[in-house]
Amino acid sequence: MPFHLTMRLDQGKGSRKMVLMGGKTRKNQGSLTIYLQLIVVSLALFFWALRPLDLVVGSYGVKQKEIYINVAAHREVREVYDDLLKATSFGESLLYNDNLTGRIVWNEAQFMESLINMYEVTKDRQYLEIFVEHADHVLQMRDDHAGRTDYAGRLRPGWQTGAYYTLGVPVITPDEQGHPSLEIQGIHRAGNNYTVVEIAEEDGGYFTLLVRNNFRRSEPLEVRFEGLTLENVEEKVNTNLSPNSWIHIRVVGSAPPSSGVWALKETYRMVIHELHTPIIGIPFLRFADLVFRSPELVIYRPKAEKYVQAFEESFRDYANSWREDTEGGYFVFEPGGKFWASGLPVPYNGLSANGRFLLWLYRVTGNTDYLQKAAALAQKVRAGMTFLPDGTMTMPYWIKESLPYTGWEDRNSDPVNGLYVRADPDRATEDVSHFSLTLRFMVEAWQMGVVFQDDDLKAVARTFVERLWKPSNAKVEELCDSDWRKGFFLAHNLDGNGRAYDYAIATFVLLSRWEPTMLARALKVYKARYKDVDCIDIDYLYGEVMLGWSVLALKTIGYRIYLPLLLRSWGLSYLLGRLP
Repeated sequence: MPFHLTMRLDQGKGSRKMVLMGGKTRKNQGSLTIYLQLIVVSLALFFWALRPLDLVVGSYGVKQKEIYINVAAHREVREVYDDLLKATSFGESLLYNDNLTGRIVWNEAQFMESLINMYEVTKDRQYLEIFVEHADHVLQMRDDHAGRTDYAGRLRPGWQTGAYYTLGVPVITPDEQGHPSLEIQGIHRAGNNYTVVEIAEEDGGYFTLLVRNNFRRSEPLEVRFEGLTLENVEEKVNTNLSPNSWIHIRVVGSAPPSSGVWALKETYRMVIHELHTPIIGIPFLRFADLVFRSPELVIYRPKAEKYVQAFEESFRDYANSWREDTEGGYFVFEPGGKFWASGLPVPYNGLSANGRFLLWLYRVTGNTDYLQKAAALAQKVRAGMTFLPDGTMTMPYWIKESLPYTGWEDRNSDPVNGLYVRADPDRATEDVSHFSLTLRFMVEAWQMGVVFQDDDLKAVARTFVERLWKPSNAKVEELCDSDWRKGFFLAHNLDGNGRAYDYAIATFVLLSRWEPTMLARALKVYKARYKDVDCIDIDYLYGEVMLGWSVLALKTIGYRIYLPLLLRSWGLSYLLGRLP
């Protein structure tokens, strides 16, 4: 039976979706089908004709001068990627056995997605074989498969984390006779596993608590509480506790604590589903989508189906964290958890990661509930953006008017186990690195015709040109630095302040349709900073850098890489030219 292109319009809550289907055309769709086929064939012939030239036409600079990114640039990008791949024994260095310090979610997941991109570029199955090795290993490390219970003794279909993410496990300090005296818990918003408490005796039966923490600090922070007794220690230490406080004290004995030093290294272990699970899941679902639409990859279909099932299980495990309001849909961090923000709304970038995850779940399952939730998340994220008169945009990190954004005072109870009496407002502008999660969601939602429009992405592109692009005259040797805080090309925040996160420029290349200079700028940054493996912290930056190089590989071959998507993608928006 010949394959025909027909249209179906699926309407979901707050969204519309056109889908390509195989099968016989209906009579009233015949003319349109013929026209669509002619358009596809014409586009295919046009882009195929460009293939021998290996050229992509763009524009460069304020005056929009024409440039050509030729096959030499593409070859160089791929060679760099492959060299960096070999430097980690083809990714073996990233086969982590747990996510306790976030290495699966913030490093391995990005590396895995880069492999999908490189297969799209080359059709070389070596990249898929490496991907499958990682995917199978990551699934084996999922808590329910690895037999790892969380702080409440539960086996969950997720990847628990701890270390600097979660609240500290209370430590009992003894008195001089060895009996329990004080219970001390680390309660800072991050870095509790770096907290050390020193207890020293004072004259007259008093004692001092000295709290130290060197988490991401060149000079350790010190907080001192003096003149303490068992009668006043709780009042002095626990009054006005906030997420910026370091410890919580509880008297559990009848005699003062003995002198000594206690490291509060142990933290609770919990699954932060609402942020980590979607980021880990996206490459799995992209792999499944690739397999389902590629007959030549049928050998991988059982694995693809297994991966989809696994992440549907994971999503169901945190579906109860879903909320809706007049702006759209959002998630809260699971109430009652051991995370400082448990019960509070997930920030915009986390909502975006979930939105992207749900778009891919929809693509590989056809379940419109996923699409509706993705659309509701897109509405909520867009509502948090401010579009400025100069054509740029900005947004905060936290959801506007949420408790972290507004702060709180004198609360008798709070979202996190009654720990925090107050919190300062946090109205910080979103940083460029976390905004990468939102930008990927915006582009993919736009491709599928979900909420975001051309003008939204034009505003992001203009923001990059006007505020984020800040190249300096740094020396070449200064550019080879694995410290992610030392940026020389990009601003730290959307408001243009600071410098950092140069690797994030690769995500902005997705805006090449709206800002043709983006690719040239990104190539400049990556060639300056990320060609040498010795310049990259393998455990903290490698995944993002590899994902960046893979995006550049996609872009340096232009629209030809999207031709299979034009012909086989489910989304009619691809056919009509919604390509970044």
